[in-house]
Amino acid sequence: MDLVPVAAEAALACGHHAGHHALVERLVAEAESDLRDRDAPTASAELALARGVLLRATEPARAAEHFAEAQHGWQDIGRPYEVAKAAERRGEALTCSSPEDAAAHLADAACGFTGLGATGDAARCQHRPRALGVQTSRRPGRRGYGTQLSPRELEVAELLADGATNQDIAQTLFLCPRTVEKHVAPVLAKLRTERRKDIQSSLPIIDSP
Repeated sequence: MDLVPVAAEAALACGHHAGHHALVERLVAEAESDLRDRDAPTASAELALARGVLLRATEPARAAEHFAEAQHGWQDIGRPYEVAKAAERRGEALTCSSPEDAAAHLADAACGFTGLGATGDAARCQHRPRALGVQTSRRPGRRGYGTQLSPRELEVAELLADGATNQDIAQTLFLCPRTVEKHVAPVLAKLRTERRKDIQSSLPIIDSP
C-alpha cells in the first residue's frame, strides 16, 4: 500500500494523458478494494494521499481535502514527518484557489519540518509560496473581520472553551504551536477577556462572519 502514492506520482509525472490517468485510477481503486472492511490506519492515510495525487491536477480543491484526510490520519498514528508532508501537499493544491490558505499550510509544514530537524524540507516550504506566486502579505481589499472572530479564530475559541491547550489546538487544527499562539491573543482580545475559562460564556453571543 505504501507504494501506491509513489506509483501514482511516477505515473502522472510521465504525463496527464488518458492512459496514465487511467493507470493511477486503477491503482487507487485496487488499493481501496483491498482496504474494504479492514482496520488499517496507515494504509488508509496512504490511500487518501494517493487520491489527492490523482485529483491534484484536475480538481485541486478536492485533492486538498484528501491531503487533509491523510494529514489527519498521520496525526492519529504519530507520524509527524508525514503530517508535515501532507500539509505541504495541501498547501500546494490550494495555491490557485486559496493562496492565503496555501501559504498558511506551507508555513505549518515548514514549522513541522523544523521541529523534526528536517531543515531542507523546511526551507523548501518557506520558499515555496514565493516560487508558486503566492502573495502572503496583506493586500488591499482583503476581507477584514474587525471585532468579529475570523473563521479560524472561531475554531480556536471553541477549542479553548472546551479546555484545549495550545498543543491540543495545534494537533486538532494541524497548526504550528506558534501559529496557535498568534490566534489565541486576538481571540482573547476580541472576547474582551484575559482568561481562557471565560471564553465559554462569551461564545453563545458570537456571530460567526
